[in-house]
Amino acid sequence: MKKLIKLLPFFLIACTEPIELDLNQGENVRLAVDAEIDNLPETDTIYLSLTTNFFDDQGPVPATGAQVILSDGSSDVIYTELGSTGKYLSPPNFAAEPGKNYTLEITHNNKSYSGSSFMMPPIKIDSLTAKRLPKDDFANPGEVEIGISFQDPKGEKNHYWFVDFVNGKNEYEDLFEYGGLFNDAIIDGAYLRDIEYGTFDLKKDDTLLIELRTITEEAETILIGLASESFQGGIFDSPPSNVPSNINNGAVGIFVAFSRERKQIIIKE
Repeated sequence: MKKLIKLLPFFLIACTEPIELDLNQGENVRLAVDAEIDNLPETDTIYLSLTTNFFDDQGPVPATGAQVILSDGSSDVIYTELGSTGKYLSPPNFAAEPGKNYTLEITHNNKSYSGSSFMMPPIKIDSLTAKRLPKDDFANPGEVEIGISFQDPKGEKNHYWFVDFVNGKNEYEDLFEYGGLFNDAIIDGAYLRDIEYGTFDLKKDDTLLIELRTITEEAETILIGLASESFQGGIFDSPPSNVPSNINNGAVGIFVAFSRERKQIIIKE
């Protein structure tokens, strides 16, 4: 976000009217929510922080002491903060259920926030394939092309969030887990057989794990907005804008429920 500083001289020369900037201080400080739940029996972590001064070099400030409750309309799950880190953990082995609508309720500094997300059913990855490209390949010399096969359910609007891990690490995990977004608008009901997932710089015996996460259209829209903001970087990029959020009462961020299926492949050559 600091890249906007490089643009300020152009704005100051061109404008004669005073410019008011929201510098994320005082009344402009907002709660930032990074919340994901899924169908696997693991401990989920919800990250809460406070937006910081636009010109401040410090990282996110943890939002500590919050009350965090997840509800499916019939039962509640209470999250517990890990120390004073702004990280809130679900009970061990908690697994959300596909087909349910979940509501996240947060109370912080006497202010209440909430957001909802529906968990779509999981879709199985049937297989992964790996093909080493020739060293004289023009675009990706010597890299490994990964193919993926799965059935898209017919007559349903399906939105997919793919995330990949090479030897257990996601390339963008320091930012947020981001792989690729895809929907079935033009392939409804098709069997996708060995379609190209992507190419990777992999060595023999490396491990690639791919997660197929099924999400709602709303979640896809928010993730596209997050990705667009996160990967801007030049002075000719458009200024940062407010990305969509499904958390109310002025908070920023996302709460997304998704089902996920995993498949792993070991590179043989």
